[in-house]
Amino acid sequence: MAQNEETSFLATTQEWDVSELYDIDVRSTDFKDFLVRMYQNLNLIASVTNGKDIGCYDINEINNGQQFFPNPLLDSSTETVPTFRSVYRKVINLGPLSNAAGSITPLHNVPITPKVNFTRIYGVANDPVNNDYLPLPYSSANAADVIELSVNLTQVIVTVGKDRSMFTTCYAILEYIKC
Repeated sequence: MAQNEETSFLATTQEWDVSELYDIDVRSTDFKDFLVRMYQNLNLIASVTNGKDIGCYDINEINNGQQFFPNPLLDSSTETVPTFRSVYRKVINLGPLSNAAGSITPLHNVPITPKVNFTRIYGVANDPVNNDYLPLPYSSANAADVIELSVNLTQVIVTVGKDRSMFTTCYAILEYIKC
């Protein structure tokens, strides 16, 4: 389900006067119009709610509410109908970064198959003592300051060019589709 800007937000004011219900004859056209407006409003609520990105970041896989375009390999001639694809999210608690040039490689436990494709790989490194915070990956003109973030079949790989062990609270967020 694709959303456009006009339907992505709900009105905060009532679309009809509820007091109309007390005086309406349930057999009248006015009542039928009222039911149609109410159904349309409920449908808009469901559509907008279902089209939003869910702000839940869990260590377990969740459907994050994002919809990715249909698989371009599918069309009316294929057995499977092209539909929007759900995006899944998983947070990996990385622990502290490496205390010397090198990598940490925690397991991600995402069951990788040929149908799994990552849509976003990102994260953050926190140094709570010095109040220093870096996005992952982190780029710099100084090669030793660069922090790389990547994923392979079983692991998240965070590579640093120097001691970054002061960054003790670090997370990688993996978002992916399964088709």
